[in-house]
Amino acid sequence: MRINNNLHRLIQIYGLANGYFTVNDIWYPGSILAFPKQVFLWDVQNAADIRPHSFDIIEFIKPTPSKRFFCDK
Repeated sequence: MRINNNLHRLIQIYGLANGYFTVNDIWYPGSILAFPKQVFLWDVQNAADIRPHSFDIIEFIKPTPSKRFFCDK
């Protein structure tokens, strides 16, 4: 049985350009939520758009991440 080692790789944010984040060599448009082993697109256009409900997704992520990084373009 072969295991895909990329599934166990930690998230690394390499850069931001023209409204896109580079995470583990993949370009993501707009804002993202990044955790040590997961990354999600985040429906926030700028810091002023962040409201308490913007963090509701954290309740559904299992296992609950101990570290959180919030990035907006």
